[in-house]
Amino acid sequence: MKKLVLLTALLTISFYNACMENTNNSYICYKTELMRIAVQNTTTTRNYLAHGTLTLDDVDKDNKNLLDLALQYRNNKLSEILSNYNMVTQETKDIRNRLLHEAAQDVNRLKECIAHETINFDSVDLNNDNLLHLAVQYKKIEIINYMKRNVPTQEFERIKAQVNNQGMTARDLIITDSSKEQL
Repeated sequence: MKKLVLLTALLTISFYNACMENTNNSYICYKTELMRIAVQNTTTTRNYLAHGTLTLDDVDKDNKNLLDLALQYRNNKLSEILSNYNMVTQETKDIRNRLLHEAAQDVNRLKECIAHETINFDSVDLNNDNLLHLAVQYKKIEIINYMKRNVPTQEFERIKAQVNNQGMTARDLIITDSSKEQL
C-alpha cells in the first residue's frame, strides 16, 4: 500500500512538472491534475464538485472538461452522474453564492462554513470570484489574515493568482493601501 501511495505521488509530481514545462501556468496544471485524479474515482469527483474544488466549467490544459474526460476514459457511471449533476438547480448555486459572500464578510461565518464544509477556500461565486477576491472587495482584512494563517502558503499563493470572470486576481482588486500590505 505504501509503495502504491509513493508511486502515485511521484507520478503526480512528474505529471505536474511536465504540465508546467508545456504551459507555464500553475493554476491550469493544478486543475488538470485535480481533474485527472477526479475522473478515476466517482466519489472524489462528487466531493470536488460539492465543495467547489472543481466545477463543471473547469477545463484542463487540453481544454477538456470533466464530462469530456469521463467519456474519454470510458467511465460511464461518472459520465451519467456528471450529466445529471449538470442539472443542479439555480437555487443551489444561489445558496452557495450567498454563503460564500457571507463568509467573505464575517470571520465567524467563514469558520462555520469551513467547519460544515459548505464552502472551502477554493470556492468561487457566480462571477468566479474566490473568497480572497471577495474579502478584498469587502475590505475585510480579518478574512485575509484568517486565510493567511489557515491556508498553506503555496495554496494561498495559488488562490491569490486565480483570475475571476473580469480577468482580475485578488491583488488586482486591491482598493486600499492597508489591504495591499495584507497580501
